Amino acid sequence: MKTGKITAKLRDAVPVCLMVNGEEVKRYKNIELPDALKEVEMTDFHFNVHMDGKITFEIHYEEGALPEVFPEARTRVSRAAKAAAQESTEVMAVEATEPEESMDIVREKHFALKPCSTEEAILQMDLLGHSFFLYHSTENDKIQVVYRRADGGYGVLIPEA
Repeated sequence: MKTGKITAKLRDAVPVCLMVNGEEVKRYKNIELPDALKEVEMTDFHFNVHMDGKITFEIHYEEGALPEVFPEARTRVSRAAKAAAQESTEVMAVEATEPEESMDIVREKHFALKPCSTEEAILQMDLLGHSFFLYHSTENDKIQVVYRRADGGYGVLIPEA
């Protein structure tokens, strides 16, 4: 059985002891157990309650199953830190989209606009794997753009003139 199969059932802060030949070779808190170790096949496991009442979870492995150099422990990121990271990523994305001095066109594509409905345009966009699709709308006889939004929905750009 793989390590991750059994550790998924444990509480986050339970100490996990990696054992080979009855000797502890490494200890992690369950929440910090690196993903690479979750794929390693184990031979046995059991809970150990010490005299002071502290519980550890021992996982036993065959010799040579564990890596010689252990990966770094996973770090837990708070919700506030995740939100701050997301915000800084969004700011960086906005900064990256600001126009630069040089706007070199690296590709030009010519294609025929076929009249279709918005629903057909969405299907075409999805079939092509694109994030937008330019089409001639049969609904209002205008050139429009349908696009995939970040929230998973769709949007339509319709010119007024």
